[in-house]
Amino acid sequence: MYYEKKTKNSQPKVRTGYDNLHDQILSLKNSINAKGIATRARYFEGTDRFVRYCAEEWHLQKFVNVSGKHIRAYVEYMRDKELTPNTIVTELSSIRFFYGYSGGKNRLPDNKGLPIGKRNRGELNRAWFPEEVEKAYSVAIEMGRIDAAFGIRLGERFGLRIHEMCELKVEQLLKAVRYGELTVKGKGTQIRAIPIENEKQREIVYRLINYARSKGMNPGDCVIVQKDKRGIEKEIAALSSWMYNNRRKFTDPDRQSKVNPGEKERIELPSWHGFRHYYAQTRYNVLKNVDGKNALKEVSERLGHHRPGITKDYLAEVRS
Repeated sequence: MYYEKKTKNSQPKVRTGYDNLHDQILSLKNSINAKGIATRARYFEGTDRFVRYCAEEWHLQKFVNVSGKHIRAYVEYMRDKELTPNTIVTELSSIRFFYGYSGGKNRLPDNKGLPIGKRNRGELNRAWFPEEVEKAYSVAIEMGRIDAAFGIRLGERFGLRIHEMCELKVEQLLKAVRYGELTVKGKGTQIRAIPIENEKQREIVYRLINYARSKGMNPGDCVIVQKDKRGIEKEIAALSSWMYNNRRKFTDPDRQSKVNPGEKERIELPSWHGFRHYYAQTRYNVLKNVDGKNALKEVSERLGHHRPGITKDYLAEVRS
């Protein structure tokens, strides 16, 4: 440890080994343009968890010195925490991504040589309960996090990804009112139109427009991003951190026991993506009563999957 320079009316801040590693990967993050904004933010979070572990358990000082022994031990640590194989694989992808840009010379083990376990896509129901959605919204409002509150509504009512929420512009909302559908740019720059079908969807669109007007925003401005404080990438990271630090405040502690016959087991702690799962399930339940034959395909198009097989992973029913 070493001490930073003491500032006026403050105590010297003790920097830890984790702080040093955090700064190293943050510097890497700021220099990398590969992958999308949301992916880089997600990978940074995963790598940040890893370096905290390495600092505390291995007293690692330089990220470039990460080696196979650290990776293998971290996999065992994640398994002890009962993380799913899917989550473990994503965390490892995060670490490898940043290590690849670090200049490190060690060869990290691939997944085949690690005790990850079998990945089963769509094995868990990742959607929020309706009461959890409302409690999350209330917590965000109480904390003064209007960005999180708007994000929750956009996720559960339109099925937006976190980067789509942050990139949403005033002009898109104005067009949504005119044409009756919200057009967004998703993964791979694919554009999709999400119909506005109910009062709840209309309500959040008008609220966002009024909010933008109250802040003097221009049509090309992103609605929930605070221009004077952060850009899109920083907003994604801020929302992700808010969710990680606060979700136990609004997650039902007994949610895993509340599973109906024929439904998948529920994930312990849903994430931002869980609002997208919530949207998929609620819309599918409505559409299947109108046109059961085409309901799955319709929901798939609204989510931007364009493949009903993937959309099945978002539904509550056990996949047949």
